[in-house]
Amino acid sequence: YVLVCFSDECSWTIKASCRKKSDVFKVRYFKSEHTCPMRDRVLTKVQAIVGFVSGVTAPKLVNHKRIHTSKDIIADIREFYGVQISYQQAWRAKERTLEMIRGCRRLRKMTSNIAECINGCLVEARQLSILEFLEEVRILFGSWHCKNREIASYTKDTLGRRFEEVLIINVSKSLKMEVVPSSEFIFSVYEAGRRYIVCLERKVCSCGRFQLDEKP
Repeated sequence: YVLVCFSDECSWTIKASCRKKSDVFKVRYFKSEHTCPMRDRVLTKVQAIVGFVSGVTAPKLVNHKRIHTSKDIIADIREFYGVQISYQQAWRAKERTLEMIRGCRRLRKMTSNIAECINGCLVEARQLSILEFLEEVRILFGSWHCKNREIASYTKDTLGRRFEEVLIINVSKSLKMEVVPSSEFIFSVYEAGRRYIVCLERKVCSCGRFQLDEKP
């Protein structure tokens, strides 16, 4: 039996033979000094860390409609860098990438559409004095508040009509899915041959809709 260094230019060698077909080996020749650069020996044992995998995977996860699973990440790292990573490393890298791209969970959102709507309702009031303008604003907001309160008084649900309809649609679609619990909070959801991972504790899903809509 002969063992040599990974580098073809290195003279490190060990020769041994088996004694009478047993498990005991006898070393007959051993040259312990490496003549190859240390870089050649170290780089052959390179390992991919989660941060590195996360940075490589980020461009492929920008579009939330694109499905890029942990197995795809493992295949990419093996193909382009020649490094084998575990499923857990790929999963952690993907979670870190999604958190980096989509940020943390936000509270209430206010867009410019609200301001544009108010400006459109107060076009004529702009010609008034400041006090008269503020009075028009008070009357406008008061009328909106009374109207919304009247609509809410006839509603039996705790959610608004729009969000209630969204949840009803989601429930009807979920009846066609197969849900397999992995732990108390993590579930595997199978739909049309595809597999998604949902974590109720962190409020995230591998497809990204849970993070964007903030609804299960």
